[in-house]
Amino acid sequence: DHFARAIEKALDTKEAKEFMKSKFFTRSYLRGEALAKHLDDVWSRIKPVGEQVKKAKKK
Repeated sequence: DHFARAIEKALDTKEAKEFMKSKFFTRSYLRGEALAKHLDDVWSRIKPVGEQVKKAKKK
């Protein structure tokens, strides 16, 4: 999980912590199987919208 480690390191910087606090963000990230599941879940919600747009453009 090189990418996850890079994100974790970036989120641990003073600047990132201050930015997240100013925007009311919560420091949170997923790795491995949890990330894969999350992305699959997001894609399953996005895909039908994309298909509707594609059909509408063909008309």
